[in-house]
Amino acid sequence: MAAVTWRARKRCFEVLQQRSLRLIQTNASLKCSGDLKCSHLRKRGLLKVRGRDSVKFLQGLITNNVESFHKNVERKAMYGVFLNANGRTLYDTVLYKHDRSGDVPAFFLECDVSVIPDLTKHLKMFKLRSKVDIIHAEDYAPWVIFSMSGTIDFKDVSSNSDIKVLVKDPRVEQLGFRAVLPKGLSPCVCLEDVYETGDSFEYDVLRAKLGICEGVDEIPPGNAMPLEYNIAYLNGVSFNKGCYLGQELTARTHHTGVIRKFNGSI
Repeated sequence: MAAVTWRARKRCFEVLQQRSLRLIQTNASLKCSGDLKCSHLRKRGLLKVRGRDSVKFLQGLITNNVESFHKNVERKAMYGVFLNANGRTLYDTVLYKHDRSGDVPAFFLECDVSVIPDLTKHLKMFKLRSKVDIIHAEDYAPWVIFSMSGTIDFKDVSSNSDIKVLVKDPRVEQLGFRAVLPKGLSPCVCLEDVYETGDSFEYDVLRAKLGICEGVDEIPPGNAMPLEYNIAYLNGVSFNKGCYLGQELTARTHHTGVIRKFNGSI
């Protein structure tokens, strides 16, 4: 197991090193003078789950409590993971509440772009007769707005019709804000004093400093339990929501207090 942990960490830093060299060589002209930066998360994609049964449907598949969106109307995003039947992590996701979809509940699911076909298949396998539609939201793109020097905040941006979602990262506030915009549109057009970087390398460095893994390169599907990647500490697991796929092993590990390795903290 230690060898698996070492390989995951080594792969993470190799990716960061390669992207660092590429950034220096090809994107030097894109450096910005401002501290508030935004990056298009090209390695992340979006699914849209919409329908009368969407809350109940997702509640049975994800580690976090989707019903809390109803209990706290101010809540717009949550972090969580999808597990297999053995309680092993499959796909990490940021779940966004889509307020502008009328009376029918709707959500954006941000995940690693390379697993969109697999996650779609996974969701449809459990759809059965649930009144939900699952589509690849190809017309939208995920962004991150962050600062390397501290936390940030925005005011009076919800009225901007071009930004579908703008919310604090639900994991830790040092990661800044997550945004969902129509493809081709940058947050720089909608927000003042925000500068676009040519690559998400700086954001990846920020994540690495905080010990936060993201995507299948850093969280290989089927290899570890969510608690071994600090998902609970990142507000990604609810231990009182009831049953969901893979819940038994996660709950037992939490209540026994025995976690034999951590993969996320570096």
